[in-house]
Amino acid sequence: PFIMGLRLGGAGSISKESPGGRMSGPFQSNRGPLCPAEALLLLGAIAERQEEFEQAQAYYEESLAIRREIGDQDGEAFIISSLGQMSISKLDFEKARLLLEEGFLLYAAIRHIWGMSLSSTDIGTLDWLEGSYEQTSSKFEQSLSTWRGRGDSAGVSSALSCLGALARSRGCVG
Repeated sequence: PFIMGLRLGGAGSISKESPGGRMSGPFQSNRGPLCPAEALLLLGAIAERQEEFEQAQAYYEESLAIRREIGDQDGEAFIISSLGQMSISKLDFEKARLLLEEGFLLYAAIRHIWGMSLSSTDIGTLDWLEGSYEQTSSKFEQSLSTWRGRGDSAGVSSALSCLGALARSRGCVG
C-alpha cells in the first residue's frame, strides 16, 4: 500500500481519488504525473542520505511493492539495486551481494544495458571492498566494454576512473 494524502510542500498529494493513485498538483514531469512509487523512491533516497537506513528501507520497499504490482521491471531492478547499494553503506556485504546480483539479473532479463553496466560497477565495488581484486577488475572492464560499445563517453570515463582507482589502490600506478 502507498501513503495516502502525503503532502509535499503543501501542494500536491497522493490519494485514492487521483487518477491511478498518482500525484496531483504541480508535481509533473515530461513522463506525466509523478507516481507514488517515484515519490517513495525519492523519500527513500533522502532518508538514506541522512543515514536513516530503516526509514529509507521502508520507503524503498513500499516503492518496490508498487512497482511489482504495476509490472514496472525497470523500476523494480532499480529499487533492488538501490537496496543493495544501501546494504554496502551499512557494511552488510552478504545482503548487498544478493540484492546487487538480483538487480543485475533483472536488468539482464529486460536487456537494460545501462542498468546492467551500473550493476556490474556496483558488484565490482563490493568485490573490491571484500578484497577480490581480480573479480573487481573483471566487473569494471565489463562495464567499460559496455559503455564503449554504446559510444557513451560519460560511462567510459566513469569505468576508466574505477579501473584507475583500483590500480592506484594496488600500487600499480604512482
